[in-house]
Amino acid sequence: MTHPTLPFDDRPGLVRRDHQLTAKLAALDVLPRSGTQRRRVFDELWRAGPFGRTRDELATRLLMSQNTVRPRVKELIDGGLVEPSGQLRPSSMGHPAEVLVLTETGRARAP
Repeated sequence: MTHPTLPFDDRPGLVRRDHQLTAKLAALDVLPRSGTQRRRVFDELWRAGPFGRTRDELATRLLMSQNTVRPRVKELIDGGLVEPSGQLRPSSMGHPAEVLVLTETGRARAP
């Protein structure tokens, strides 16, 4: 199976805009995993199809913390591969949560 190189390459994850030392160190720590984590989030959204997934659902299904899922989702949104569907579902805490789906570009890059 061929995977696209962007945005699943070894580019670093997000870093806080104020570039605090701890944020930079955290980004370096996740660097070896960020591309793989993006791919896992992307693949789960592809499997979900038009039903989509909330960030909470992604974290649960992928056995990742929400602190890991959120930046990967943002990277995929910024890359034009994922978008909010306009739907809401209750989170595990009962609060409304945004449902995410692949964009047309994302679906074109799906496995």
